[in-house]
Amino acid sequence: MANVNINRAVNDAFYRYKMPRLQSKIEGKGNGIKTVIVNMSDVAKCLARPPEYTCKYFGCELGAQTQMDDKISRYVVNGAHDAEKLQTLLDGFISRFVLCKSCQNPETELLLDKAQQIWQKCAACGAKNMVDMRHKLTTFILKNPPSSGALATTKNEHESQREASKALDGSAAPSPSKKSSKHDKADKGDKAEKGEKSDKKHKHKHKEEEDEDDGDWSVDTSADAVAARRHELNATLGESVSKLTHSEELELPEKKRINIFFNFASSSTCAAKPAAGAVARTANQIQAEAERLEIKEKAAGVLVEVCFNEAILQQIPKCSQFFVKLTDENKRAQRYVLGALEALIELYRATLLPKTSHILKAMYDNDILDEAEIIRWNDKPSTKYVSEEVSKEIHKAAATFVTWLKTADEEDDDDEDDEEEGDDDDEDESEEETPAKSNGKAPASSSSSASSSSKAPAAPAPAAAAAEDDFDIDDI
Repeated sequence: MANVNINRAVNDAFYRYKMPRLQSKIEGKGNGIKTVIVNMSDVAKCLARPPEYTCKYFGCELGAQTQMDDKISRYVVNGAHDAEKLQTLLDGFISRFVLCKSCQNPETELLLDKAQQIWQKCAACGAKNMVDMRHKLTTFILKNPPSSGALATTKNEHESQREASKALDGSAAPSPSKKSSKHDKADKGDKAEKGEKSDKKHKHKHKEEEDEDDGDWSVDTSADAVAARRHELNATLGESVSKLTHSEELELPEKKRINIFFNFASSSTCAAKPAAGAVARTANQIQAEAERLEIKEKAAGVLVEVCFNEAILQQIPKCSQFFVKLTDENKRAQRYVLGALEALIELYRATLLPKTSHILKAMYDNDILDEAEIIRWNDKPSTKYVSEEVSKEIHKAAATFVTWLKTADEEDDDDEDDEEEGDDDDEDESEEETPAKSNGKAPASSSSSASSSSKAPAAPAPAAAAAEDDFDIDDI
């Protein structure tokens, strides 16, 4: 990922203060959706600020809760936020808490005084400016100051001022009297004698140290020492060279970038069987490397070759976290996984072909593959990874599991349809009962309605009602 200027208002291509561009990943669904900032530690290191400050700043600006775990370098902001939006918010943090107010240089450090105020001291121009204490992040900084000396108090400055005032007071003091001068001369003589003795002791001690040092002036030239120095030099050079090559790797063809990822994954995934606590951290590193090389979809297929062999059924639960980071809600990545599985089954044909349905079910149970993608793969066979003959055998062996998936899907649809029909019948019955109750009459039974329909109709009800209405009140 290319670097950007820390002060993005500066468009100079040769601006020496750089930082990596923020990388974010959205995880979860619904109310549990959250944004993971993958390279927060690297960005904060370039800003000379703790990563907790930048993550908390995002929470304050977005009005969202944050989760910070410095041990595994995981920094999370609740909600779905894209990388460009977070990059714009980071510019605000840099303007408020990093750049010098006088010269706009990022070489600043934060200082806390006894009045619980935060100051910025610039190493370039020497200016000292107060941070805007109205921002919510200042409360977090006061409660969580860094343990390093970057946030040291101004105690040394106060001590130097006291020493300077004492020196001025001493020079302005009145001259001593004649009596005191005699005592002073005697004291000076005693001090001179003591000084000469101490100088002799110091010279003698210094001479002994020089004699001792004469024996250690040479460099250890043993084979172990030379190998250790060479290893240390190679490590230092390797770090500097890797920083230069990261940007160059993105310009390589996709095939070479896939080979780079394969070598990285082979040295850091479940092939090395890491401890349980290291699995999440290694999975995050693999995801970050795949995103850095811009091969996130195909990286999932590469992991199949790295993690699995003929004992794939025992390996899937152990390595599922590596795949979930790449295949979650990513259809293309799942298709590459299915293609790589076909190639793996062909490689260990005698062992794995009869277990195809079990392998797909294990992938499905561990959330690596979705139901829709497995059915789509079965309905549209491909000869991209294996021959047509092998493809037919694999799909035939997978028919049991795919049929079970389709049957379960149809049963779920039927249950939903039955529930909807039941709701419609209840609504119809309630509509039939409503007019009967509104007329003040009970609904007629089915038998009485049948008998009345067979008999001849009586006098029309409306006519009878009209006759009853035409009566004289005097007749009563």
